[in-house]
Parts: sequence; C-alpha cells; structure tokens
Amino acid sequence: MRCPHPRTAANAAIAPRPLIEPLENRRLLAGDPTAGFPLPFVLDFNRSKQGLTDRDGSGTGFTWAQPNKNGDEYQPRLIDLKIGAGILRLYTTGNADAGSNFDNDNTLVNPLTTTFAASSRPWVMSARVNGPPLQINEASEQGGILFGPDQDNYVKLVLSASGGKVGLQFVDEQKFKSGVRHYLPQTVYNIGSFSDIQTIDLYLAGDPTTGYVRALYRVNSGDVKQLPATLILKGDKRSAFFSPSAYGGVMAQHKNNGAGIDFTFDQFGIKRGVLAPTPVTTRGQITTASRRTFNDVRGGSGGQTIGVAVRNEGDGVLNVPANGLTLSGPDASMFTVSTTDGLPQAIQPGQSMSLKLTFTAPAGTALGVKTATLAIESDDPKTPVKNVALRGLATAGTGGELEPSLQRVLDLYQIPVNVGDSNPDDVFLNDPPTTPNDEVLLQQLRKAGSGDVVIQLLDVFGVASNPALRFGYYEPGTPAKNTELFTVSTADAQSVNPVAQGATAFDPGSAAFALYTVWPGFKNSDSSVRVTYQEDAFNTFDPSDKRHIRFYPMKNPDGSAVANAYVFAVEEIEAAKDNQDVVGVIYNVTSAAAGPEIGTENLDGLPTADRLAFNKFQTSDPLFPATTAHTQAKMRIRNSGSSTLAISSIGVTGPFSVLSPTGAQTVGAGKFIDVLVQFNGSSTTGLKSGALTINSNDADEPAKVIALAGYHQRKPEGGFEPSLPQVGNTLFGFGTTFVSAGQNLNTGGKRQAVGDEVLSSYWRRANTSLPVSVRQLTSFHTQGEVAAFKWHNKGSNATNTVFTATGAEAQTLFPTTSSGAAAGGNFTPGNTAFGFAVDQEWSDSSKNPQEQPGGNYGHHIRFYPLRDANGALVANAYIMVMDYQGVNYDYNDNMYVISNIRPENS
Repeated sequence: MRCPHPRTAANAAIAPRPLIEPLENRRLLAGDPTAGFPLPFVLDFNRSKQGLTDRDGSGTGFTWAQPNKNGDEYQPRLIDLKIGAGILRLYTTGNADAGSNFDNDNTLVNPLTTTFAASSRPWVMSARVNGPPLQINEASEQGGILFGPDQDNYVKLVLSASGGKVGLQFVDEQKFKSGVRHYLPQTVYNIGSFSDIQTIDLYLAGDPTTGYVRALYRVNSGDVKQLPATLILKGDKRSAFFSPSAYGGVMAQHKNNGAGIDFTFDQFGIKRGVLAPTPVTTRGQITTASRRTFNDVRGGSGGQTIGVAVRNEGDGVLNVPANGLTLSGPDASMFTVSTTDGLPQAIQPGQSMSLKLTFTAPAGTALGVKTATLAIESDDPKTPVKNVALRGLATAGTGGELEPSLQRVLDLYQIPVNVGDSNPDDVFLNDPPTTPNDEVLLQQLRKAGSGDVVIQLLDVFGVASNPALRFGYYEPGTPAKNTELFTVSTADAQSVNPVAQGATAFDPGSAAFALYTVWPGFKNSDSSVRVTYQEDAFNTFDPSDKRHIRFYPMKNPDGSAVANAYVFAVEEIEAAKDNQDVVGVIYNVTSAAAGPEIGTENLDGLPTADRLAFNKFQTSDPLFPATTAHTQAKMRIRNSGSSTLAISSIGVTGPFSVLSPTGAQTVGAGKFIDVLVQFNGSSTTGLKSGALTINSNDADEPAKVIALAGYHQRKPEGGFEPSLPQVGNTLFGFGTTFVSAGQNLNTGGKRQAVGDEVLSSYWRRANTSLPVSVRQLTSFHTQGEVAAFKWHNKGSNATNTVFTATGAEAQTLFPTTSSGAAAGGNFTPGNTAFGFAVDQEWSDSSKNPQEQPGGNYGHHIRFYPLRDANGALVANAYIMVMDYQGVNYDYNDNMYVISNIRPENS
C-alpha cells in the first residue's frame, strides 16, 4: 500500500500528519518528512552528514524526498556526493528514472529537501551550481532549487530549456479544486551563454509577512540580479507554503528520451534575512529579428503568417506607443502586422511583445522576391526605431515545377551566390550547372574552430510525409555510423523558414564528417526510403549522376565571404533536378583533405558497422548434426575517397583469423573489398573478444579497428547458451540495460519490468508512411524447431506471419529462413494498434497461459529500447526477446530488433 503524502494541497491546506505514517516502509525509504534544522542551515558537501544517502551510502544532509505518484521518488543510484570535491551531483537518465513535477505529471525523482521554519521571519534559500558546461539544452531539462509543500504546490528557480530557449526560469504551480494554476509567467530569461558560466548562485527570497517570493541570481560571483516577476501567495496557499515546517531543497529533471544530464551543486543553504539585488540603472532595450522571410502561393488564401517576438533585454520597462508599428516599402501592401495584446504596450524586463506578420501575394503578382520594412518605435534610448526587413517570395504553387528555384531562394535571403542556373525563373537547375558558378566540391567536412558546428535552415521543398525530412551527419565512408540531428514536420514541407525539430548545433570533434538527408515520403525502386549522402559514392539510386548535395561558399549581402561557412543544397530525386529540396547554411566548417577514405559495412547488418559478432560450438550435438552456428562474418572495406586506398596489412587479435583477403591490398576510389573473418573458439568456453585492424594510408584513420566478439558454447542447449545480457551487451555491444542491479530476469511469469524494459502489449507505427522492419538477431531454443514471427491487430487473434527462421539454426546468431535469406522482413499494419507473436507466444501476456490465477502473468515476451554502445537511444527501435512457455524464463530463445514502432499509449 502506498502511503499518502505527508502533507497535501487539497484546497491549499496542510493536513495533519498521521502518527503511524513515519513507520511505513516508503516513509523510511524516502527519509523523514518531519526532520529539519534550525537556521542558518548550510550544506557544503565536503563531508557526509545525516539524512538521505547517495549511491555510496554517504549522507547528503537532506532529509526528505518529496513523494511522486509512482512511489519511486528516492533513487540513491542517481545521487553522488563527491566529498573530496565538495559537490553533490544529481543524475537524470532521460527516461522513467527522472520525470517532472509539472501539472499532473508528478513523476519527479530525487527532489531532495529539508524542513525549516518559514513562517516567522524573512528568509533566503540559496544554491550554487557549477559549470561549464551547464548541460541544460533540451526541452524538459531543468535543475535548481524549489520551495513548497508538495509536488502539486511549489515554486522553483531553475536553469531550464523550454520553447527553444535556454536560461533561467522562475515558475510556480498551485493546485485547487478547479485544477492546476500557474501565476508566474513561464518565461525563460536569458542570462548569457552557458559556456561562459563558471558558477551561478540561485536565490529564493521569502517573506511570510507579505506572502512574497522573489527570485534572484548571480553569475560568476558578479552582481546579484532579480528576475522581474514576483510570486504573491495568498490565503490558504500562503499558510501552506510559509509553514512552521516548510520544505526547501534541490532538484533536477529530464523528461525526454535523450542522453540525460549530470547536474552539479556546490553548496546549499537557508538563512534569515532579506536579499536585495545590486543597484543598477534601468532602461528598456529592444531586440528582435533584423529580417523575416516568407513564401506564399500567389492568389492563394490566407498567406503565410510568422510570429515575431519583440523582446526587452534591458532592466527597465520598454514602452511601445500606440502608433509604434509602421510598414513601408515597394511591396508594403502585401504585408500586414498585428499584436496579440494591442498597443500601446509596456514590456517588462525579460518579457516579449508578440507580433504576427503576414505575407500575402495576390493573384497576378509577378513571381519573385517582394520587399517591405517594418519600423518598431519604442523608448529604448539607444535604438528608438528598430527596422525589420521583410522579404516575401511569391510562388506559382506547391510541388514539382510550381516551386521556386534554388537561385530565387538564395535571392530571398540576400545571399549573392551564383548556383549555375541558366533560367532562375523556372524551378530546374542545370545539371551540370552552367559555368561560371560558385559551386565547390566538398565530399567531407571538418570542424574549423572551437565551438559547435551550426546549421541554419533556409527552406524545405520536398514531399509531404511525417516527418518531411530527417537530417544528420555520418562518418565518411561508413554511412551506418550516423547521428540524426533534427527533423522537419509535414507542415514545413513546402516552406522557407522551416522549423528544425531537434539540434541544429553539434560538435563532431576533430574527425571528418559528412551530411545526409532522409526523405520518408520518397521511396527507392526496392521500396526502401530515399537517403542522400554528401559523398557521391553512396548515392547509388542515381548511377548516372551521383551528386545530390551541392555546396557554395556563404556570402554576405555585399558579396564578401563568410569565413568557414557554406550553403548546402540537396536534391532528393534522380530525374530533372532543382537542388532546393532542403537548403541551409553550415557554419564553422572547412573541407576535409581529399584522398583515400576508409569506410566499413558489416554485411550481417548488425550490430554496428565496426563490430562483428559470432558463436561457435565446442562440441556439436550428434543428434542434430545439421545445427549451425555463426562462425564466419564479412566486413566490407570501402574507399569513398578520391584516390587509391593502400592497405598495408590486415591483422587480427584474439581467437579469430582472417580467411581472405590477407596481406597488402589496394582499393580504388569508389571500390571495396570484403574481408572474411572466422571465430575459432579456444580451449575454454564463454565470451571471447578480439579486434580486426586494417592499416592503410587514410590520413585520419590510419588504423581502422573493428571489434570482434564471440561466444564459445560448450554444446547446443543443455544450459550452455549465453544469457540475455551476454548476448545483448557483450556480443552485440548494445547499451541497453536488460537487468538492473538487484533484479532477476526470472519473475516467474509475472508482468513486471526488468532493467530498461518497456511494458507495452501493443504497439503502433512511429511513422505511418513507412513499414515496420524486423530482423532476428539470435535463436537459442530447442534444436530442429522453426520460429515464426507474426503480428496481429489488437482485438483479433488472426496472425500474419512475416518470416520463419529454420529449425537447423535454432542455436545461432543471425539465423536464416529456408531460402537462406536473413531472418527478417517488413510489414505494413494499418494506423491502429497491433501486437506480436512468436509461434504461440504473444506480446499480450493475457493471451498466454497464466502462471498464477488473477491475471498479470504470462509475461513471456519483453521489449527493451535499443541503445547504442554509448547508451543513446536509437529512435523508434526496440529489442524484443522471448521465452517459450515459461520454461526457464531466460528470455534468450529468440531476439529481434524491430524498427519504426512506438508503445501504443506513448
């Protein structure tokens, strides 16, 4: 039984604490809500103190983890007190281990608090956060200090990422019978670049006599600054917050499925007194975009509307008068401007005024660029009039020949680059481009200086799908080693100013890299999704002209070059080309040196392009002489460079050998060789490792290393098979946690999550324009028995078989079908939920025999999110494992990777 909160917020009142509650297990695990300290209270994290302990058993000094709705609010493994360094780290993993405390979510983990008397005199709560780097950079990531009775009623001052902005956020939540309310603006205040912050002090200043709570901060021990908003607590809420036994402490949250964050506190304290900001001279300071661009089909309905924020970056009020917005210029009649709240407006420091700008091209408008100027007047003494250049592109329509040309798109953005187009008034780009032109050959890129590589999107004119585009970068020569950066939604499939959903800044380190784009709405002749690569050699869908990403030096409007910046222009089709399917500018890059470029491709397909996995029997079972193991694998060595790759040697370590080719080799530009590797086993059984090393004249990868992993099995079946973690983690190198510390994979058939497992009986397609893909990785079940992989619609027991693995390969990695093809396949369900089955075992546990009466048993199929070797999630990909009939619950009978799925209710 889960005990109630020690204090609740129903009608904002504090309920008396039940006397028996401190004796309950959950209370004991999450600390003591009644334990507190007299003020001043200081934690410097230089020694272990009483209270909640960290992963090593050291006392943090905090006494209570506020309850969440899951009952898992206190997780010591995500807390680390570094006594020697004098810091406290709160880890979040980007999944269910760290949720949020916003509205009805209430899944926050490790909100570490203590009780103090907040009701008598003013007080100041403070914490110091260390940087750089401060890792807050994704939506729903936060860290800082909080004050309040529970997770439905609190105020917090946090470093936060929200709405594409990173900065400081001062927010509250208060729960009433009518629902949750927020009285503070949910604004992310700009406090400068996080990379420049060594320390930031966060302060919450409370006054019980007025009910005021103020937020202040100090960067790098500089001036103390106060955020403009003040929380005023009234009535019962004031009593609930400013209690004789109030709660205050630290927190970090990460609700997304990213890599998680590591949030570092240097000190925490609460003392009596009043904190005032350092005196400053106040004034408003206007900031907004200097240019906005649009496109609209002439004669269409409505035009294109863009929201623009006019922000006050000063420390005083910024006033915009009633007549403060004026449009002028040759095409001013095609533009309109309005405000959300009308004029005049007094914009508070850190706040914004929202404008709506619309470009409408009437019927009969000449195609091309239209211009106007928006003048914004204010009382900013330095910039009394702020001008915004408005530029709209009138087009003939959407799709095909109705789209604008690449040259016209660059003209819209005032980029004076010659793309080599003999007629910019139609959509097509000459192929090859006419000369002279500004194109430069860039098959590979390298970061030019410190900081991130940054991408600015200019347009997407592609096929409508969900999403319209996926964009990322890969290791030259090895497209399988790729990193997705962002997607663009269907809404922006025919637009300038598309919104990138994801990261547009990244750090590739010192290694060379190349760009790629994925077009989910465009298929190749074999029904696979169209992918374009910066390296021409990989655009095999267009053998007659493999150049599908062109580059041009970026220029300012006056024609001067922008250092280390290039325009890229992508073409998705192999017919008449326009090279404006996605256009952008990439900054802080230079050309990687031309020459040979080694790349690898694992012909097994999995686990990765630089890892081969094997298994072998020490002694075969005489009853099943046809049973096979995976003792050989091929690694394809490519040269995607511009000159011959000279391989000086191919070597191997561990119980492996290279069968062919051996010795020195040459691989011409655009060519490849296949290296056949054999797992020999050894005198002992178990897991074995080694490495395949290719030494060559590749300048940045002179020694290409391929990891080798094999399992030497004493004989098939009989308890000699590798365990699920051995297969998933050691052989394949996945970063997925199959069994967490203190857990057992064998739950006796009970439907209970183990490790990273996701409990979902039914699934949906993540991208409804693509099929679901399945590949079988292993079979370790009864020899001679086939394994049929099936799917079925929810609500129906009628199954559809996707493929069947042969019985002769029931004890092997990468089993095949009766035709000799890799066991795997695709299927396309409808847009409703569906489940899986392997033979007579179902992903819906209720369809399987129940080990115990009452339901919630029959859990014979488990699902895990696929994580790469670094622990990063592979989008919409899951590992499915199963155990036949609950015989021993080892869940290694069959393992699959399934792509393009998501849990039914996610």
